[in-house]
Amino acid sequence: EFRRVLFRSEDGNEKKKDRGSESAFERQDAREAVVRVEHMGKTFAQGKRDAVVAVDDVCAVFCQDRITALLGENGAGKSTLIATLCGLYAPTRGDAHVDGRSVRTDMDAIRRTLGVCPQDDVLFPTLTAAEHIELVAAIKDV
Repeated sequence: EFRRVLFRSEDGNEKKKDRGSESAFERQDAREAVVRVEHMGKTFAQGKRDAVVAVDDVCAVFCQDRITALLGENGAGKSTLIATLCGLYAPTRGDAHVDGRSVRTDMDAIRRTLGVCPQDDVLFPTLTAAEHIELVAAIKDV
């Protein structure tokens, strides 16, 4: 789970705060924010068993021209958060905005501009490098 502390700002709004530092919302200039995650959560139903909370109330700001990494132990929700930002899963709670577009309502537009480098290579052994580039370009409608 991401380590964070809840605090209340002067205007009374609750925000998440990293331990020992200012909040991501205060630290980054809002004009630089390309991705803004706002109290996002994802819960998976398990049939008759208890639901599994994979992402719990995450707030984050990712800025242009910066490299962002999510670090945490196995099961912390890193892959689920990325999958939710890319539209593979719908968020159960909260929202995220990519270039001002909501992952809840504007995924088609977001997918045209968003790319993800997965941890493992996603290559087809029968395709050449040029064919992989052509495939991704066709998928992205480039």
